Amino acid sequence: MNEVINIFSTPIYIKKLNLNLDTLKLYIENLERQNNKRVISNEGGFQSNDLDNKQEEVQELIKELNKNVEIFKKVFNIENTKLDNLWANINYFGNYNILHCHINSLISGVFYVQTKKDSGAIEFVNDFETIEYHLQKIKHKEYNIYNSSKYFVVAEDNLLILFPSWLKHRVKPNLTEDKRMSFSFNYN
Repeated sequence: MNEVINIFSTPIYIKKLNLNLDTLKLYIENLERQNNKRVISNEGGFQSNDLDNKQEEVQELIKELNKNVEIFKKVFNIENTKLDNLWANINYFGNYNILHCHINSLISGVFYVQTKKDSGAIEFVNDFETIEYHLQKIKHKEYNIYNSSKYFVVAEDNLLILFPSWLKHRVKPNLTEDKRMSFSFNYN
């Protein structure tokens, strides 16, 4: 009997939403003016403290997040989830986020509010410690789910990405003069 079994699969969920981005941009810019910020994985730029999830400006976004997390969590057979925290990000030229994961949560994500080409893709990293060493020795015709150690998703306005919180990821540097704005969040 010959059989190929996929083990240790890691899904991500990508969906283009249709939210009013102007309201969200103004909200993020106002947060930055209030200088209510922190440094966690960000190298430069602005990252807000956790937001009050009851703010009127983010209600439409939270409704969409909840709806899409309901779909994505079925992949993991998770029954109960709730939004744990939500924060805003701005990356200016040269700003990026270091490799990290989101502890104490199950599903994490990002929603892009303002992006430009080359404003910084999100890079997901295969966490098998020795995979890079072994993959360097293989000549690939093309990359696939079995021979890749990294996966990139290009930032795009109104794009929602959900992923398991344990999946390591980083944000590539913003190489444009325009700021890249997003919301990140965790569900527990």
